[in-house]
Parts: sequence; structure tokens; C-alpha cells
Amino acid sequence: IKLNCDRAVHGVGRKAGCGGIIKDYLGGFITGFPCKLGQCSILQAELWTIFHGLRIIKDKGFKEDIIVESDSSLAIKFLNEDCNASHSCAPLINSIVELADMLKFLEG
Repeated sequence: IKLNCDRAVHGVGRKAGCGGIIKDYLGGFITGFPCKLGQCSILQAELWTIFHGLRIIKDKGFKEDIIVESDSSLAIKFLNEDCNASHSCAPLINSIVELADMLKFLEG
């Protein structure tokens, strides 16, 4: 299973949205999702996209290896390495890691 993530944050008000596409191992479309996020940073928006995508994968009961594709190297770094507990994204990162631990997870 491959989760492709993307997000957008609008300048002044920092209103954000995200979306993702979940594909099978052949690249076939399984499902997609959009999500309004409200005000957040680009990093937070990317992390929320990953969280929502993994939750959908879990809810659909997929057990295959999962590849997360993100253009945010910082988001992937935080998910694969420790994040300082005082970082503003730490609670969200911890939630993603806990969710990922329930699934077979590969970095993307």
C-alpha cells in the first residue's frame, strides 16, 4: 500500500488543507481523501495528512507493507528519528508513530 500525501497552507491566515491518495502495490487507486485543517504550519499540515492517511489505511484493515510518500523531508525525519518532546508537533508525531506501530510501516 502506498500513501501519497500533499498539503497546502495559505499565507496570511495560514489556513491549511491536505489530501492524499492510497494506492495498491500496482499503483491502482484505492481511495483518496481531502481534509480542511484550519490554521497550522506547513509541517503540521503534512503531519496531519500522514496521520489521516494512516488512519484510513488502518480503518480499512489493510495489512500490507505501507510506504508513505511525502515531499517533507522534515516530517519523515521526525517520524523516523526522535523528536524533541518540547517541539510543537511532538504530540502529533507521537500519535502518528503509535498508529504506524499498529501497521507494517516503511519510510517513503
